[in-house]
Amino acid sequence: MTEPSDPDIEVAIRVLRRDILEGGRNVDWEAIRARIRRLLIARRPSPDERITLLELYGQLVSRVERLRALNADSLRRVCNQRAADTVGFALAEAREHGGLPFGVIIDRELAAGRLRVDRYFINFVSQILDAVDPGGHGAPGFDEEATPFSFPPELSRPPASPLSPPSP
Repeated sequence: MTEPSDPDIEVAIRVLRRDILEGGRNVDWEAIRARIRRLLIARRPSPDERITLLELYGQLVSRVERLRALNADSLRRVCNQRAADTVGFALAEAREHGGLPFGVIIDRELAAGRLRVDRYFINFVSQILDAVDPGGHGAPGFDEEATPFSFPPELSRPPASPLSPPSP
């Protein structure tokens, strides 16, 4: 494992793992989801920590989907949250200075089985595209290349730096 970018993240991962296992059927989906989102979007985990957090998120959301399978409204809400989180996690990672391009992240998540392209994901991405280009002309044609997306340097986050020692 690479060096953790923030020692608190390593501790948070251990606590999350324990809380997910101990939660069983009564796991607090919203609270644990919020903790994982904060670590993946607001903090700067190392690549190994990011993968661990994504795997924990995938295990958690899959369990919650199984638990809510008989309640259509609740299941639909969880599936929509999963789609939004998936895009949010990938965008946060792509914003990291010197990080991977968005397309590479999506390919990695698809290959690992953590990204599920279902109607919820497609609907969420469609809403984003409609908001960005409301009068859009649809998807690129068969012979037309889509423009690759990467964050401009001025919008990228600076690289994570080690924590400063506390002031006396």
